[in-house]
Amino acid sequence: MHQKQISDIQPGDTSTPLNVRVIRKWRPHSKNNEMCYLFVDIHGDAIEAIIDSNEENYFDNIITVHSCYTITKYLCIPSRTYMAVVPHTTSLKIGKRATFEELLHSDIPTYYFNFTSYNALKSHMNIHKLLTGTLQLESTSATTISINPPIPDINVFANKYCVNAAVADETSSTNMVFFNEAMTSILNISCADMVIIHGHTDPKIIPTPLLSLRGIPMNLHITLKKDGTISVHKANQTIGNAKTSTSLEMDAPSTTMTLTKSKKQVQHQKGAFIQKPSKKKIKR
Repeated sequence: MHQKQISDIQPGDTSTPLNVRVIRKWRPHSKNNEMCYLFVDIHGDAIEAIIDSNEENYFDNIITVHSCYTITKYLCIPSRTYMAVVPHTTSLKIGKRATFEELLHSDIPTYYFNFTSYNALKSHMNIHKLLTGTLQLESTSATTISINPPIPDINVFANKYCVNAAVADETSSTNMVFFNEAMTSILNISCADMVIIHGHTDPKIIPTPLLSLRGIPMNLHITLKKDGTISVHKANQTIGNAKTSTSLEMDAPSTTMTLTKSKKQVQHQKGAFIQKPSKKKIKR
């Protein structure tokens, strides 16, 4: 049999089996002759159900709050516009002809939330007639607290270099980011050994081996990204006074770029171009 969703219900619709969880019961402030329930379905949508207050004892023997049911033989009526509980155009009118068949082991949500915008929050805070609530954490006898629990996904901390440096050649200077592979090849020491063995544990103090690299010519294999940042993944010191040969790789270039202070421009082809040999020195 076809199951209907709460979000699809419209005023005047015929009764179709509806799987819901009863999550709340209350008496309206403005109508003492009615009792109301709040139903929610598997999709998290909610709808208000109304019964006559003189039939409350009858339905108390049938409906248990937080239980799940398949409901049939209900009426679909327009929702009240004043102090509406949920933003639904339809409410369910339930009488003694309605049937409730209990559902066991249902995955229907146990709560329904109708969040208001932050700008409208202040206007709702002091209206105590509205059916509202707050989210909070509550400790029970079954609550457990773990201090510094183990993190299975990161059993070993990854020590890696990431160094920002200013690099210059005969034409200009720029900032580059030296990643782990490049720094390890230059220093001949891993980041973990730099911290654990050599004791450079203060992140605010630049280790002496890094400072010793200032002014030394190097060959740099760099990548220029779309956002303009330049990263160095491979580097090695030049021998003697040999000039640097720098290879650049671009991320899907679509424009030309000026490489020197002159107006000479190089048209990118297939995402890569080669700069003329030049010396590059790391400086402060």
